[in-house]
Amino acid sequence: MKDLKKLIIAMIAIVIVIIIIVIILMENIKKQEKIDIQEKTETQEETANFDDDTIDYTKVEVENTTSSLDYYSIINCIQTYFDTINKNNSIYFGYADDDNDGGMIDETIAKQKMYDLLSDKYMQNNNITLDNIYDYIHNIEEQVMFTAVEMRELKGEKSNSYAVYGFIQDTEYNYIEDIYLIVYQDEINTTFSIEVLDSNNYDSIEDITLSKENFSITPNENNKYNTPKVDEAYIATDYFNTCKKMILGKPELSYSYLNEEYRDKRFKNYDNYKKYIEENREKIKKLGITKYQLNDVEEYIEYICLDQENNYYIFREKDNMKFEVFLDTYTIDSKQFLDKYNSSSEKVKEGMNVEKFFESINHYDYEYAYSVLADSFKENNYPSEEQFENEIKNNLFEHNYVEYKGYEEQEDLGVFTITVSNTNNDEEENKQQKTMTVIVQLQEGTDFVMSFSIE
Repeated sequence: MKDLKKLIIAMIAIVIVIIIIVIILMENIKKQEKIDIQEKTETQEETANFDDDTIDYTKVEVENTTSSLDYYSIINCIQTYFDTINKNNSIYFGYADDDNDGGMIDETIAKQKMYDLLSDKYMQNNNITLDNIYDYIHNIEEQVMFTAVEMRELKGEKSNSYAVYGFIQDTEYNYIEDIYLIVYQDEINTTFSIEVLDSNNYDSIEDITLSKENFSITPNENNKYNTPKVDEAYIATDYFNTCKKMILGKPELSYSYLNEEYRDKRFKNYDNYKKYIEENREKIKKLGITKYQLNDVEEYIEYICLDQENNYYIFREKDNMKFEVFLDTYTIDSKQFLDKYNSSSEKVKEGMNVEKFFESINHYDYEYAYSVLADSFKENNYPSEEQFENEIKNNLFEHNYVEYKGYEEQEDLGVFTITVSNTNNDEEENKQQKTMTVIVQLQEGTDFVMSFSIE
């Protein structure tokens, strides 16, 4: 009997334990279901949010290209096109020897390379073959340089179309012709193709229609593209080179890039600007950027570039790939100049003005240099700007490098002793130099007057 009671108690205990375990399991299942529902809800919300941010490419419109990576990638594609269609490209010719006269290796090879760069749509619409390809590409028989002026884009999910307006010039910077093109890029295959447009049919890049059709570009040996590494130095160099090509190739276009206030003060009108280019063309052709400085101002990004002759150029970028130009730093005082000037000693201010004077001389801007001479000094020595210009041309150098040797303060005047050289290389065999005394008088604001003597 006692054993039976023990058995019953043990069974009841077991049942109670089982019930407790079942209750605990049921609670855990309910909790997990609640967690699963919550996670599912959160996932649905995240998916809904993702769907809100997803681009509907059927509604994307044509807009200006603002990505520097896209911009320079397209320019590289276009330059590849022009290099490839150059019938006299050295890659199409062999070396002259006993068995080869150095002529074109095989014209079919050249034509195939050109053919590989054209878009399928363009070739189909015009029935382009290797036999007639020359009729549907630009007639290029020399190395040319392409400069983009405007670029617009239509983005697709995996492929993009770009309308481009620009111009080409030869390696001597002589203008050849305006160019309108459509460039297609396949981001999956990293391939590109070109649709050639007749520039006679377009007055503006706005006239070019880009289609929203999806497309892919089959890779071949010639149509791959690389995205360049674009940094501050890359952009500064490109702005300098683009400005240089515009100045020499399309001066009327480069004139529109000048800051309006600077343009009116420095040149006054386009005829004076064109004359400046004509007189300095050979010098401008040789210029290249050696240093740059970046200033991030609230309203714009400013690239200050220095060439090998220590001339300054300022490019103010207000929007990506859109900039305005200052060809010197003496015509209009920059914010950086004013900040330094206003916080400097009298001696430093006077020295900064001497630098302005010689910068204008090196730019052959005799009008500005003459304007800062003291009236009494002009009357006694150079009654006319022409006489002053002749004095500078006959006694100084094509480009003048200044080195300060001494300074003396005389009442309200700063007297500098300087040497002026034709080179900043002390080891140059034909180095010439002259000693000058320059006297500067500060006036209101940043104005000043000066006089000088050349020994």
